[in-house]
Amino acid sequence: QETFARWTAMTPEQQDAIDSPGAWLTTVASRLCLDLLGSARARRERYVGEWIPEPLPDPTEWTGGQPGGATADPVDRVTLERAVALLPPGYRMVFVLHDVEGFEHNEIATLLDCSIGNSKSQLHKARLKLREALRTYPKTEARR
Repeated sequence: QETFARWTAMTPEQQDAIDSPGAWLTTVASRLCLDLLGSARARRERYVGEWIPEPLPDPTEWTGGQPGGATADPVDRVTLERAVALLPPGYRMVFVLHDVEGFEHNEIATLLDCSIGNSKSQLHKARLKLREALRTYPKTEARR
């Protein structure tokens, strides 16, 4: 919402000066997310209300934690999502943009204002951290 609020606050001339509105919106949203993640950590926010469990969709809606894994256990998907949530914000942003959204490293570098090499390095480190985090969880049979 903040991204679109900033877009609509611009004059038509300012909007016309932007070559790619989609890229501009994605860049602003990404940077706002990184700022928000950093500020929440700095404030050490704590949730004081009652924790409500996340709803689990019907098993047919899951594609699994692995690409093309239509029959994977939903618990594997939740485990992967929680492991991704533990990544540092920069690593998480590069991982989501590349592996989930399909952005190329040159696009990610432009969005995050870093080099292509830095984008590749962050993705590599994110994947290593995810593999390590997923190794600490028990296998599906052990969970059952």
